[in-house]
Amino acid sequence: MTVKLRNLDNKVLHEADVDTLGEALEDAVKKGVSLKGIDLEGAKLRGIDLKGADLEGANFERTKLQKVCLEDANLKDANCKRINFQSVNAKNADFSNTRFHASKIQMSNFQEANFRRANISNVKIENSNFEKVNFEKTIILSSLSSNGTVMYEFEANFNKVELDSNAFKKLKDGGANVKNPIIDGVKQPTGIIASLKKTLGR
Repeated sequence: MTVKLRNLDNKVLHEADVDTLGEALEDAVKKGVSLKGIDLEGAKLRGIDLKGADLEGANFERTKLQKVCLEDANLKDANCKRINFQSVNAKNADFSNTRFHASKIQMSNFQEANFRRANISNVKIENSNFEKVNFEKTIILSSLSSNGTVMYEFEANFNKVELDSNAFKKLKDGGANVKNPIIDGVKQPTGIIASLKKTLGR
């Protein structure tokens, strides 16, 4: 069976004689094919290796990724709205300018990833690793449910992350445990001390 990978303009980026979408993606990555702008909306991908993949501008809306390797992958400008990450390894991946609105991230590794200028509004994060991630100028917003509950949660390792002061405040408001942050380019010790309070204008 021939599986064709198409972009948002319906242009064929790659085709392979395989049985599944996941196998076609792995074949493209193995052969060094650029998958910029690929349309994967609503796909269910499990147990595939996309290490180093060029997925810039890809559409992952409502996609479910389970045990997928995205290490060193380029997902800059991708649409990851309503995506579901489960046990994903995205170490050192580039998610700059990526939109994660209303998504869910569970048991995933984003160590040393780049989230600069990304939008992680209303994202629920559970048991995931964001150590040394760059959140510079990241948009972190929340909305309220009808009963006034904040619609995001951050249960993750945020150790040695690079943040601006606004992103730090939003993470803390969402319940994140942020350790040893680098805020506005300045390394901070664990805990909120006088200098950190000054940075946040408190």
